Amino acid sequence: MKLASLGHELAKINHSNGLFTDSPSFSRIVWAALGNKLSVLFLEEVLT
Repeated sequence: MKLASLGHELAKINHSNGLFTDSPSFSRIVWAALGNKLSVLFLEEVLT
């Protein structure tokens, strides 16, 4: 479950550091996509 929430944690870090403040919605989309990809990879490892 740690990998599954990694994207969310990165998004919080990204937000608190004030990175990409010119396009916060874009960075949220990017971090969410990374989190989803990590979740899929993690589930594939567990289920196979």
